[in-house]
Amino acid sequence: MNSNGKISIWSVVVLIVSVIVMAVSFSLGLISANAAKELEINKIDIKSNMARIQVLERQNDVILNELKHINDNLNELIDRKK
Repeated sequence: MNSNGKISIWSVVVLIVSVIVMAVSFSLGLISANAAKELEINKIDIKSNMARIQVLERQNDVILNELKHINDNLNELIDRKK
């Protein structure tokens, strides 16, 4: 208030700017919290996918080994028939 009891225009401007800044910082805080949560979810998904890939790689190795074994047996049978 100025000397004659009226509120200064600058006081109103400062109040409005302060409310806007507070609202923006609150919004950015929420966005940041959600981004951090999404990042954690993505990290968990990546770990889960890596585990699945490792299982598939092991299964692939087992299948390749079995196919090589079958191929060797077939080659042996073919050689016997000749």
